[in-house]
Amino acid sequence: MSVNFPGDLKPVFRSDWRILVEVFLLIFFVVTKVSLSYKCKEDVS
Repeated sequence: MSVNFPGDLKPVFRSDWRILVEVFLLIFFVVTKVSLSYKCKEDVS
């Protein structure tokens, strides 16, 4: 059982890593968009 466990864990770890990267990119994109729109509003006023 202990021999098969690492093999079973690898694909799950890869998918989790992929999800973490996608979430990080999504947050980064949203933060950048919000900060840009905030700067534009400041420039207008």
